[in-house]
Amino acid sequence: MMSDIEDAFLDGPRVILLQAADARVTTVDLSTGDVVWRFGRRGAGPGEFAAPISLFARIGSGVGVVDPRQGRISLIDSSGHLVGSISGELLEKEPHNVCDVGTRGLLAIRLPGLDVARAYVHGAIVIRDSLVWPRTLMNTEYVYRQGLFARSRNGRCVVFAMRGEFFAEFDSETAKPIRFFRYLDGFDFPKMVEQRGRLVPEVFRTSASSAAVSDNVLFVLKGGEGKSSGRIVDAYSIDDGGFLYSFALPRSSYKIDVDAGRLMVLEWPDSGSRLDIYQLPTAPEGRQ
Repeated sequence: MMSDIEDAFLDGPRVILLQAADARVTTVDLSTGDVVWRFGRRGAGPGEFAAPISLFARIGSGVGVVDPRQGRISLIDSSGHLVGSISGELLEKEPHNVCDVGTRGLLAIRLPGLDVARAYVHGAIVIRDSLVWPRTLMNTEYVYRQGLFARSRNGRCVVFAMRGEFFAEFDSETAKPIRFFRYLDGFDFPKMVEQRGRLVPEVFRTSASSAAVSDNVLFVLKGGEGKSSGRIVDAYSIDDGGFLYSFALPRSSYKIDVDAGRLMVLEWPDSGSRLDIYQLPTAPEGRQ
């Protein structure tokens, strides 16, 4: 559809794209392929970006753009107009990604230290806590500690381990996990093996690179080694952690999103990004 897509998500009959190299946000009508509106340019002023890294959906409508280098989160309405910006305490650490929790403000996973903070929309932090996983190695080895919020539009903020085996919905009031659940295929952490006279960890086999929330279902994009990387999506119940079903994607992928029965797949091939929209596969009869 377009090159240089850093992030994207579905917005009803539209798709919203973050084009990092151009430092702008573009909304495209899915039925016609026409550009509905564009917003932003490179710079330091209002409505300008330095190095935007991610988008998040606002409850109701609109989009937030996370720009850590600039120390600001820009809020854009569904018509492409700037309606506010966030700076201050929330941006004292780099917000890795953000989930909108409505009247309670925003939840953000921040670097370094991987803490979770809840802040009002003016940027003042209400509460913060460390992101602590149920497995010891995930908390002691930095590479395994990483977590992201799944794409959400309904205030259900689900964090998933990128190189681990757990996911959990967060309480929007306390900024703490309600309960951790495991992926269907638990992640096997590497054992130390001897290579050329020194101990090194074996390469991990699977990981989760992206996830999206639709109603009470979490869709997790599973990656791996080789040609199958990023081609399997598992669906789980957020309420009880139960596995629902899986489906394969036609090509390797980096990010997914789910909304209104549609599945968005974002790929970063060597020649440039590619974005495809599919009908969301449904669960086999009796599985949901």
